[in-house]
Amino acid sequence: MLPREFFSFEQHDGVRVLRLRSDDGTNRLTQDCVLALTDGFRDLARRSEPLIVAGSRRFFSAGADLSEIAALTASEAREFSRIGQTLMTAVERFPAPVCAAICGYCMGGGLDLALACHRRIASPDAVLAHRGAALGLITGWGGTQRLPRLVGKAKALEMFVAAEKLHAGDALRHGLVDGLAEDPVAQAVQRIHSSVIFTYSSWCSRFRLFGIEVCVTMLGCYTVNGSWQLPHGRAIRIQHALELDRPRNARGRDLPAF
Repeated sequence: MLPREFFSFEQHDGVRVLRLRSDDGTNRLTQDCVLALTDGFRDLARRSEPLIVAGSRRFFSAGADLSEIAALTASEAREFSRIGQTLMTAVERFPAPVCAAICGYCMGGGLDLALACHRRIASPDAVLAHRGAALGLITGWGGTQRLPRLVGKAKALEMFVAAEKLHAGDALRHGLVDGLAEDPVAQAVQRIHSSVIFTYSSWCSRFRLFGIEVCVTMLGCYTVNGSWQLPHGRAIRIQHALELDRPRNARGRDLPAF
């Protein structure tokens, strides 16, 4: 049974939504919350179904709990960084599309979580920031690597060093989010349903690769997530290796070439 203290599950038009929750409504990513989320993502990964991550109307997530961070020793801080990176890696390597539906504030570790998702839809009133510099902190959860790949080095430095906040319109203009909607969850559901990955895998979800039954969605996510940061030539060789065995659908028939 997955912990329900830190998040709950909903179904929206056939798509699963993981909704962050907390007593104060800020959805802070405490150590216990991060561990519970990691276990949750690992459990959901077995199903290879698209997932939407959402928060409340006012907070996607306020990030890590600063009172916890202030009490950490050096060794504990290193472990805290490690468990956060483990969660973000689990999200990034999830074998199906993951979309962050962002309302309100998305700060610090909350932004790291959104960055680890494959797509981000924000409400017009959303605010995204890494405010650690104003507090003498910097993220240890991978945001310094993922953010520049979306917004560029210069804008990422502004956000990290100057603790600049990006409102939704600017976040869209800089490529931090993929779209704006009054109801980000509904928009994320619509995009998932209309995506090639979702529709294709629904009618021909598995084929045999090197004698092993593989989910099409899982293979696509694995190929992109596992090779996009590699040198181009090496990444192409990985893709070529995956194409050596002609895909067959669940009935053993050759799939058409595109």
